[in-house]
Amino acid sequence: MIVVKRIENNPIKSNCYIIHITGEKYAIIIDPGSYELARIENYIKDNCLIPQLIILTHEHFDHIWGVEQLRSNYGCKLVASNECSDAIVDSKKNLSLFYDQVGFYCSKADIVFTEELRTVLWHDLIIELYKTPGHSKGSICILLERCLFTGDTLLKNDKTIAKLPGGNKDQLNESIKLIYSLKHKFDKIFPGHNEEFILEESNLNQLA
Repeated sequence: MIVVKRIENNPIKSNCYIIHITGEKYAIIIDPGSYELARIENYIKDNCLIPQLIILTHEHFDHIWGVEQLRSNYGCKLVASNECSDAIVDSKKNLSLFYDQVGFYCSKADIVFTEELRTVLWHDLIIELYKTPGHSKGSICILLERCLFTGDTLLKNDKTIAKLPGGNKDQLNESIKLIYSLKHKFDKIFPGHNEEFILEESNLNQLA
């Protein structure tokens, strides 16, 4: 059984998820978007965890801010789509430059995938990575043990933004339809902002 811990990033209120297996010390971190990592690192320390993978749902700065510090502190590998990996190295493409006129960048991902679906084996668990562009070019969804992590592709009771650089309304609509087609594979959605939710017919109304 896996444990999913949601920690709200700061100063932008996006979601970071720390995933670990009950009784085991190894962990995955999804979207560590905090400038200041105390809450994330305290949870890791308090639970005696060893982060092995960081997985990014997309390239925007509020989902990647803590990546380099965590890589440095724990030696974990970064997983991302090829489009996301290409964008995080550029402060304009990751949008951080427009936040504070200074910006930052991350090094490219260690594990990059170009196909529409990529599977990663992690301690006998299969992680399925689906490309879901629309909110951004590099957006993906992550399926693990009947939990679907959607980043900003699908949020609870809120239309996804497709007007940022790299966004595409038609691609977003197709990505939301893909998520809906996978509903037999997951029980709950863990989005990039706000709380988790169960997919309902009404989510189809969120087509851009």
